[in-house]
Amino acid sequence: MTFTIAALLAGCKSDEPTGQPTGPVLGNTVQGYVKSANGTVPVSGVYVNLLSVSDNADNPDSTYSDANGFYKFASVSDGNKRLIFSKGSFRDTINITVPISGNVPDARLESAKPLAFYWGEFDDIQSIIRGMGYTLDSLSLSDFDNLATLQLHSIIFINCGVSSRDDLNTTTISNNLNTYLNSGGKIYASDWAFGCVKGIHSELNGTYDGDAVDSLLSNVVYAALQTYLGKSTVRINYNLSSWLSLDPNNNYSQNIPFTRATYQTLTNNPTAFFRETYSAGGKLIYTTYHNEAQASADMVKILQFFVFEL
Repeated sequence: MTFTIAALLAGCKSDEPTGQPTGPVLGNTVQGYVKSANGTVPVSGVYVNLLSVSDNADNPDSTYSDANGFYKFASVSDGNKRLIFSKGSFRDTINITVPISGNVPDARLESAKPLAFYWGEFDDIQSIIRGMGYTLDSLSLSDFDNLATLQLHSIIFINCGVSSRDDLNTTTISNNLNTYLNSGGKIYASDWAFGCVKGIHSELNGTYDGDAVDSLLSNVVYAALQTYLGKSTVRINYNLSSWLSLDPNNNYSQNIPFTRATYQTLTNNPTAFFRETYSAGGKLIYTTYHNEAQASADMVKILQFFVFEL
């Protein structure tokens, strides 16, 4: 999405705004919001680069969007500028002319390549993604035998289900997914899809013995997620039986926890993690909770956060 905006300076530069903007901002301040493709979800932690259109290397300035998707540059010089937005697999570019009156039109992040999902009985991550304005290809089991098909996609979302547990850990599929990750691919896997994850990383362990819990108090231990949620604890619903319980002895210096919880005989045990040990920027996110009927508003917000972390 690319916009070109030219605006005449309507008056003297106003004082710097405090907090979120409540009216037009005049002069050489450049500010705006970064959102999902349909503009419904603000995206935090987006790298925003501001540079001159005439010379992409002309002393670019940069910042990050906050928990509300808001970013701001102060004291920007006059002229044609380009804003480049990037986070994980998502990008946008907007051209503007400074000075500018009011906010820059919302950045709407799009995926560099198509997204894809693998169906599962107990997760529906694709509904959350579609709700943010994205389309996804549906992968069949046989598609995982074809590395070229996998590599057409920026991110593959693997839902919790019997097939993702039992069918996606053959030698061929595991090798293909490992190559996909080490070629810069991104994978989301939930709950029973741990069978697929273990096919890639045989050293990881877990048991399908999590008891049903309607509201499990969980600690948010990843700083960026804490900032996005505005809290350090959330309630996670596990009212489906036999969810995956991660082994507390897994290497959590490589598999970085997002959230931890105390349940059954385990204390402060990881319940979701990410891994970035792959070549070319590949990344894996695994979560024991997911988008089912039990998903709370906090859970949905966490899952939206996961999408833009990939």
